[in-house]
Amino acid sequence: MQKTLEPVVFYVGNFKPFLMDAQCQLVLGNSMILRDMGYKVVLIGNESSEKSEKDVSVIEGFDCYNVEFNKSLKGLAESYLKHCELCEIFSRYEKPAMIINYGTYGFAIQLWLLWKWCKKNRIPLISNQVDLSSLAHGTFIERVIKHFDVLIKKRVTLRSNGIIGVTEYICDYYKKDFHAPTTVIPPLKKKIEEYEINKTEDLVTIVYVGVPFPIDGRKVDEEAYKDRIDKFIDLLLRVKDRVRDFKFNLYGLTQEQYLRVVDRHSEIIKNCGDRIKFFGRIDYAESLEVMKKADFSVVYRDVNEMNQAGFSSKLVESIACGTPVIMTDTGDYTKYLKDGENCFVLDPTDPQKEQDRLVEILNMDDEAIMSIKNNCREQDVFNYERYIDRMSGFVNEVNNYYTRR
Repeated sequence: MQKTLEPVVFYVGNFKPFLMDAQCQLVLGNSMILRDMGYKVVLIGNESSEKSEKDVSVIEGFDCYNVEFNKSLKGLAESYLKHCELCEIFSRYEKPAMIINYGTYGFAIQLWLLWKWCKKNRIPLISNQVDLSSLAHGTFIERVIKHFDVLIKKRVTLRSNGIIGVTEYICDYYKKDFHAPTTVIPPLKKKIEEYEINKTEDLVTIVYVGVPFPIDGRKVDEEAYKDRIDKFIDLLLRVKDRVRDFKFNLYGLTQEQYLRVVDRHSEIIKNCGDRIKFFGRIDYAESLEVMKKADFSVVYRDVNEMNQAGFSSKLVESIACGTPVIMTDTGDYTKYLKDGENCFVLDPTDPQKEQDRLVEILNMDDEAIMSIKNNCREQDVFNYERYIDRMSGFVNEVNNYYTRR
């Protein structure tokens, strides 16, 4: 057992610390708050990696382990074995002050086993809720399995000792049946080091960084698209003759992966030349450099339950890098950002108004763009240090609630 002066918090879930994916970025933001509050935070992620549960790495100053969980029938059968691997890691440290689960670690049965273990060992379990699952894609059998998985996940979440939601929407979703403390904390970042902002090209650069829909070859219904990059491309092409020259660079998927899902754009993309280009997956450090150099990033989503519940970590990264976001009003974005000051809100319900607004944005002169970029950096609205008091109050509520039970 590892002796520590600080109480230990385990952050367990479906994030990939070695790839530093968007989910891991959210976990790191909350972990930095907890560390500043005096906790030792240990991360246990889930990804395909040469790392195993026996290896410990240090990421951003946190002990980090990897327990690979494959979401397949084989993975379902191995749920208990994976749970035992988690417990073995827990045993290397002193009794945890609390365990936080991020989303669902594998299938929901894994979460149920974790809840049972916490209850047996009298350790508070906090649920970090970041989305509401969509059942709109997959085969019939896959959808049936996912339906029962979502039911189990919800039942376990309602039995946890606290909920950290990324939006008010997701907290309200659980509150009607939930009596323990809740708090809303969006994805957060540490302050990015100062750097000089210089506009180097005589055109407008727009970037998208992420994966808008599953790109593993499965059939994907439009209802399951997280980001509607296809709609934003349609919008760009409708206004292209009314705006200054632009390029739209997409990172996270290849052109082939995009067209495999959005085949209606096959000819359109080919005819766009260098105006719309796909660059595939890039690493985290490179994604930040891409964000810094861009004039705008894009978070264009449909207004539906899935998107109202979620919060784009790429939006947070963009603002932290000093790049304003062209976005639709989903989630809690406008609770933190101000239209025209550090973001630009489009309204898809009024097509003509939306087109005119985009024309106005893309025709901004370089000086105006640089002023907005400086606003983003100086306001630093998603700096994790701003949320320490909120998290501290929540943890105190959880401990008081747990003691009274």
